[in-house]
Amino acid sequence: MIILKTKMCPVSDKEFQPTWHGQIHCNIKCYSLSPKLKEYAKNSKLITELTKNNTFRLGSHPESNSGSFKKGFVPWNKGKEVDYIHPTSWKKQDDRITGPNNFNWKGGDTGINKLIRGMPEMIQWRSDIFQRDNWICQTCQRRGVVLEAHHKVLLRDIIKNNNIVNIAQARSCKELWDINNGVTLCYDCHNLTKGKDSEEILGVEEYE
Repeated sequence: MIILKTKMCPVSDKEFQPTWHGQIHCNIKCYSLSPKLKEYAKNSKLITELTKNNTFRLGSHPESNSGSFKKGFVPWNKGKEVDYIHPTSWKKQDDRITGPNNFNWKGGDTGINKLIRGMPEMIQWRSDIFQRDNWICQTCQRRGVVLEAHHKVLLRDIIKNNNIVNIAQARSCKELWDINNGVTLCYDCHNLTKGKDSEEILGVEEYE
């Protein structure tokens, strides 16, 4: 059994044997007469009265500002011009950063490029090329891997050279659907052609 050291009660000034570590007063009567307890009770009563009158929010000082501006208050930035553009105003600036004004502008063929790649004719074009090449990568001769159909003449160049701006023009362009312009490549070999001409990587003349 642990015997705690004796303490002096701050209210009765009597020495007592505490029964638990945090005990400060000798009995409940002295605890009820504690100055700290009276101060706590006084503050609790004040908070209760103020909250009833809606003049005080818990967690703040009764005399502090609730956060709203007082009458006659002038903000520091009133009348000043700033260069900062709020995100809600970005849409108003679209004409300055989109289209030909954008640093990454590539001639406006991105939209039609995506549309063409999703056309049923393009899906059929890929399938025809895979069947012609017997589902084998024409560079590494692997079978049973992820295959992709590569354009010998890049799709963006076909769009640019034939001035294709809509789906109707794309359907009528024979060069776009010519399977002789495609070759079957695996995923890894196709990545080698990114940013380069097919002739540099594959020796395309073999397939023409």
